[in-house]
Amino acid sequence: MRKFSKNRFYFVLLVSLQVADWAFTLTGIYAFGTSVEGNFLFRFLFQHFHWMAVITFFKSVVVVGSFYLYNSGRHGAVRLGAIYYFLIVFCPWVYGLGVLTKR
Repeated sequence: MRKFSKNRFYFVLLVSLQVADWAFTLTGIYAFGTSVEGNFLFRFLFQHFHWMAVITFFKSVVVVGSFYLYNSGRHGAVRLGAIYYFLIVFCPWVYGLGVLTKR
């Protein structure tokens, strides 16, 4: 078994957050087209899909850039990328869900 590495942990965290974000966005858009037509968040995502594509592209650049930096030994940048991704991308999703559930 390998020794625990904080650098590997942050890298796996970053990739996991990206996959979770993609899954949430894509299932939301799919659900809007099939059965959940009254959901405000998914309707918003569907109507503004072009912006979602642009934002997802930039988030992907963060993940791919972090992968490159991780392979080149710059682990501090990967930690910074994981923290950035968590604060800037993942927390607003959670906040938005909280606001929508109160409606």
